[in-house]
Amino acid sequence: SFNKNIKLLFGASFLLNFAHSAVWLLTNFLFIEYGYNQAQLGLLNALPSFSVFICIPIGILIDKYNLFYKNFLLLGSILTPLSLLGIVLFSKFYCLVLMFFVSGLALGLFNLVASPFMMENSIPNNRNYLFSLQFCLGSLAGFLGSALSGYLPKIFSFLLNKSHQLILLKYTFIAMAGIEFLAFIPICFIASPLKNYINEKEIILKEKVRYILDKTMLKLLIPIFILGLGAAQVMPFLNIFIKGKFHLNYIQLGWIFAFGSLFVALATLAQPILSDKMGKINSVILVQAISIPFIFILGFSNIFWLVGTALLIRGALMNMGNPIYNVFAMENLSSNQRVTFSSLELFLWNIGWAVSSWFSGIIRFKMGVVKGFSINFILMATLYLFCTSLIYLYFGRQRGNKAAAS
Repeated sequence: SFNKNIKLLFGASFLLNFAHSAVWLLTNFLFIEYGYNQAQLGLLNALPSFSVFICIPIGILIDKYNLFYKNFLLLGSILTPLSLLGIVLFSKFYCLVLMFFVSGLALGLFNLVASPFMMENSIPNNRNYLFSLQFCLGSLAGFLGSALSGYLPKIFSFLLNKSHQLILLKYTFIAMAGIEFLAFIPICFIASPLKNYINEKEIILKEKVRYILDKTMLKLLIPIFILGLGAAQVMPFLNIFIKGKFHLNYIQLGWIFAFGSLFVALATLAQPILSDKMGKINSVILVQAISIPFIFILGFSNIFWLVGTALLIRGALMNMGNPIYNVFAMENLSSNQRVTFSSLELFLWNIGWAVSSWFSGIIRFKMGVVKGFSINFILMATLYLFCTSLIYLYFGRQRGNKAAAS
């Protein structure tokens, strides 16, 4: 069982993930309607990631002064819908740059404290299931958001008697901003931390750790950076790739990505069982390694059902290990390292994502969309393999999958 704080966080996170998934599916198409090219799309998709430069000092300050996580959850839940409304109201490129930066900062603040918050409000024997459930609920929200997003332009077309795609997409974004504003409500009711949930060993360990950034943390962070580089080669633009290759409409595209999120949710529920049998890190290595061949099917097959199947399986396998890796990291760090780790995790993931998505857009702009995407998929698979190999070298060979002493 989980305490009230966890349930309130789950409620807010569900609403934000629901709206974010709906918006993500349509964002690139909104930019195309604004008249921007592939290189500009790459830059705009990269921009939210640069906000993590602000998240690092915030994370260090939270750890140093033991600041209350709720304040940052509140700030993130307010800035997220405001930035989304800004994207609708201001179509100039420099305005979109600013709004996307604020959007990245808002989500960064929320994600920065979510994992340490769950550690503080949980006990060791339910954390595998807690983190997996949180990830699962996010995926279920993604399923619903992606499925609905394809229908929303048609719904607004019927209600407003309009057919202009730009106007319909804007109304869809406004509706999702309203959903995001609702996430503020459950966060308001989060109470002070439950001190009896803090593990005494963590307090002892805190006194022993003299440096926040140590060898263990670095080993945990490097694969995350590599994974961000790999993912951003394709994932920000996968909706454009699938829609263009098979000439799908928004509804069909929405359902494909909705079922992708549903598969991730179901797979995530199974990961704690696999983790209990194999160990946390060995289970992560296994699912990531199996997912890599499906990247090539996704990128190079011309058979629709085969590409759709590869999309579902690759996404489920690659994502189902994320919450377990997060638990492993949190358990091998002291309590005064966790927010710093979260901020550095966000920083490295987002810097990898920013650089790679920008570079990905430039490749397609220079070499053409078809040839460019082929290169993107090859780079993605190569970097995923490198990431999985690093996790094995750092932690996979250690008995019990415990992090090495710093």
